[in-house]
Amino acid sequence: MTQIKSILGYSLAFFGIFAAMAAFLGMPSWAALLVNGFGLKVSPWYSGGEIARVVDHGTYQTGIYKPVFNALIGQRSVGFVQVDWSKKASVPAKIDEWIDLDGDGNPDLRIEWNTLNDAIALTPATPAIIGLKGNYATSDRYIVRVDLRNEGKHTK
Repeated sequence: MTQIKSILGYSLAFFGIFAAMAAFLGMPSWAALLVNGFGLKVSPWYSGGEIARVVDHGTYQTGIYKPVFNALIGQRSVGFVQVDWSKKASVPAKIDEWIDLDGDGNPDLRIEWNTLNDAIALTPATPAIIGLKGNYATSDRYIVRVDLRNEGKHTK
């Protein structure tokens, strides 16, 4: 009899774990509560960071993001900045724009992107610009990431 009780108890505990997991995973409100409760957010290394400014061009807009230098502890000496062009009506097939990354009124780089054949050219106007990290196209946006030197961090 004790052997049957043990088997029954362990079986209920085993299946109870799966029932609890199904209850939590099946409720989006629980997931949202856990994420918001702990203040979790997607790393800017994946999301591109926060938008600093938006330049409206009528049929499309240019989003200029804050530079990302975050490290596990402190800041990295090299990071990136993300710039994207999103549709309001349409984005031109050839993007040619001078970008002011820091908002001081002086352009920091020029991006020329022929989106039809994916040819892209970057012209730096400041020494902080290292080069092109990557370019990506989605259904409604064109995204560029540019490698930057962290001028606030001394490098050897």
